[in-house]
Amino acid sequence: MLQNWLSAIHPSWQPFIDTQVARLEQIGSNINQISADTNILPHPSQVFRCLSIALSDVKVVIVGQDPYPNSNHACGLAFAVGESSVALPKSLKNIQTELCSDLGCAMTEHLDLAAWHLQGVMLLNRVLTINEGTTNSHANIGWEDFTLELLKYIDENRPVVAILWGNTAMSVEAELPNARIVKSAHPSPLSAYRGFFGSRPFSETNKHLLELRQTPIDWCRATVDK
Repeated sequence: MLQNWLSAIHPSWQPFIDTQVARLEQIGSNINQISADTNILPHPSQVFRCLSIALSDVKVVIVGQDPYPNSNHACGLAFAVGESSVALPKSLKNIQTELCSDLGCAMTEHLDLAAWHLQGVMLLNRVLTINEGTTNSHANIGWEDFTLELLKYIDENRPVVAILWGNTAMSVEAELPNARIVKSAHPSPLSAYRGFFGSRPFSETNKHLLELRQTPIDWCRATVDK
């Protein structure tokens, strides 16, 4: 399992992964115990898709919760969807609405966020796997500890902007003393109207990147052209 997960990571993450092997092996064992005869999402080769870009290229980290619970959506990047997706999840629709309001980007029927990833936006869920059809099914089996250590590692090695949407994401703020923080309510339908809409996270993030002497993100270019 671990070899499949790590097959696509960029070599620059190997020093960190080397410190986490025992933890990852325990997570794999825990998954085997709770997920027998259950399809696990995303595909093993995409579990660490967020680590397929180099550490030196990471400029922004958007912290999510766990993968979407269906195979058309879960793709290894928080809030993003796979290429085969037909309908956007509601949270992603709300992200698109705020993106258009903040920066005037055009609406599109498909928004896989792959181009954000390639520009140095790490789309990191706190929990990296899930049982198909069951939200939060892999919570509290070790992923939260792993991703917290990953966030701390990034904070120690890169000047980044951390976008924290919702309480789960904001719980890591104290562990990111060197990061510029952009935070608001979560974009889910349950909370988007409580502070996510109108928060302008994309323009605020680019302002911080300019202050850090980093190239701003072209947020309107969210989907890789085929």
